[in-house]
Parts: sequence; structure tokens; C-alpha cells
Amino acid sequence: SRGKAGCSTPSANPAAAQPSRQCVGCDGVFDSGASVDYCGVCGGGCAGSLVSATNAACACLRCSLPVDACGVCGGDNSSCASSAYFTRDEVTGISLAVSGNLLISGSLNLQKYAHNVNHAQSGGRRPFV
Repeated sequence: SRGKAGCSTPSANPAAAQPSRQCVGCDGVFDSGASVDYCGVCGGGCAGSLVSATNAACACLRCSLPVDACGVCGGDNSSCASSAYFTRDEVTGISLAVSGNLLISGSLNLQKYAHNVNHAQSGGRRPFV
């Protein structure tokens, strides 16, 4: 329900027989209750009354360096293994986009070549004028 702690995005559940409003946590799971803590970590332990420099989960409070996307003080995002790789859908989309652009580029070059050959064979006349 919308009033649940950790509810970041209310959404309709398409799998339910009757559409109902459920909460999507920061982890993308319906009704997980996961929320982003004070240090920016999804499901982290630095939230509410636990926000304290002595709490091990609140390392961002003791960090004078920027905290990376993985919640590591002075990190370079390398500890986020899942963010370093593309999903199968992303690879498919990227591959289709690149191959489509290569096909279009090759086709336009071939078309320009054909026009140049026709122009040279006609002696420089413009047949369309």
C-alpha cells in the first residue's frame, strides 16, 4: 500500500487479477520495502534513528572524499559489479543500433557513388533539369 515505509514508487501490478496499487522499492521489487538510506545505498542500514557516525553502515558520514554510486567512500564504482556490465537487452539494442547505422552509412555511400558514376557518364549534364 502507499503508506508503507520504504514505498518509493506506487505502481499497478499487472500480474494481479484485479489491478491494485503496490509499492516498488528502490531495488525494483514490488512491496520489498527497500528504500535508499542516508548514504544513498538501496536497502542500506543508515536510515532514520540509525544515522550516526558510529554506525558501520553510515560510512558516508565519516568520509571526506566523494561517495561513489556503490556507497564506497572515495570509491571508483568498481565494487558495483552489476553496473559494470550490460544486460542482454541492452547488448541487443546497442548491437541493432550500431549495425543499423553501419548499414545506412554504407547505403548512402553506395548511392552517392552511383550518382557520381551516372553524372560522369552523362558528360556532366543534368538529366533532371
